[in-house]
Amino acid sequence: MSDRITCPSKECGKSLAPTGSGKYRQHLMPASRTPCDFGGTVIPQEEECLSESSSTLATSPIAPSAESPPDDAKERAEHAISSTASSSSPPEAADAASTTAPADSALPGVEEYAERLDELVTEAGERERQRVEARLVTPFSQPRAEEVEQPPLFSQPAPPLDDAIEQGPLFSQPASGRLSEQPAAPMSDLGRDLTARLKEMFYAFDNRRSEDNRSAQTTMGPSEMGTPCDRRLALSLMRMPPVNPGGDGWAAFVGTCIHAGLEQMFMWANHGTGRFATETRLEFDSKYVPKGTADLIDRTLFMLDDHKCQGRWSRNKLKSRGPSQTYRVQAHVYAYGARQRGEKIEHVAIISWPRDESTLDDLYVWTEPYNPAIVQQAFERVERIGEEVEQKLAETGSDERQLLQIKARIGADYEVADDCRFCKFYLPNARNITQGCDGRR
Repeated sequence: MSDRITCPSKECGKSLAPTGSGKYRQHLMPASRTPCDFGGTVIPQEEECLSESSSTLATSPIAPSAESPPDDAKERAEHAISSTASSSSPPEAADAASTTAPADSALPGVEEYAERLDELVTEAGERERQRVEARLVTPFSQPRAEEVEQPPLFSQPAPPLDDAIEQGPLFSQPASGRLSEQPAAPMSDLGRDLTARLKEMFYAFDNRRSEDNRSAQTTMGPSEMGTPCDRRLALSLMRMPPVNPGGDGWAAFVGTCIHAGLEQMFMWANHGTGRFATETRLEFDSKYVPKGTADLIDRTLFMLDDHKCQGRWSRNKLKSRGPSQTYRVQAHVYAYGARQRGEKIEHVAIISWPRDESTLDDLYVWTEPYNPAIVQQAFERVERIGEEVEQKLAETGSDERQLLQIKARIGADYEVADDCRFCKFYLPNARNITQGCDGRR
């Protein structure tokens, strides 16, 4: 008996080995090399079981029956195995392998595959166990220098030692910050032009704002009362024009913007409860310092808070040495004014908001109990110097053409203190005090 069957397609007529699933194998027609339509169809009953091997496959446990149609997954698996067998060996060898497969095995080679899989899992598990035990038992040790690939220090060979000494040090520590891994790309011509225009716009806006503030403010504020420099206090009381803008105004502009944002935040947090009072107008019984504005009053903690937008240097100084006399007096004077309004204030706080950090991790708050003696001493000092400069101005007459020189000479009579860094009258190279204060007696 022939152990092969012939495809019934007239265009095909290919000789095929019978399958155990009762279907024609997927195959290509010899002439056109295109898939045959009879691939995967059920073999007719009269063409089925033409050989002893095919009849054995038909009666195996995976053979389809009329009561239970074959499972799609089994069909795909059997087809894959039969295709592999037919491509790697003659049809006769594939049929022999299928007929000699164990009766309790669903697919040829399952037992061998399962055994090999167990071996692979066991080997992988043993390697992982050894790796974990080695990591737990063996302490960490820094790799030796020779085992680590070191990048070259110079793109060119280093000069001889004698030449290096003559040329000076090869390396200098950067002033601050971290160097970028890649050099900055130069700006385009359009970028440089836009940079210049933006700076010009900011300087014009900031100068106009400063002029508006100076014209609107005709008296001293609490922020100036605590300066340790008597000359600076006298020049402020006489309303001398400032000569030191204190940089380009950007830091002050950023501080103003932060103050505005903090005011909105505490107004939102207040939520109609009355706990917080922001930007509170205060009045004092002094003709030299008649008014001021407190940043924040906390009616739950009975505390007067003063916001300071500081860089890292100023914040570290606040942490290590406490606030300057100027900041301390300012906070207590605000607390005094709030108590005059009927607020209950027991503590003052200086809140250092990090101006140049990306997080609030370095936020720092300094506090101390309210001390009226600090306020009394500050007002007595201002009143004393204010009366002295008024008397000296009255004695010299009221010549408007020489008024600036007169005020400068009066200010020169007062002692100076180490408070020049942010003083608006400080000019290190001033030839005389009419141009600015050089910080010396």
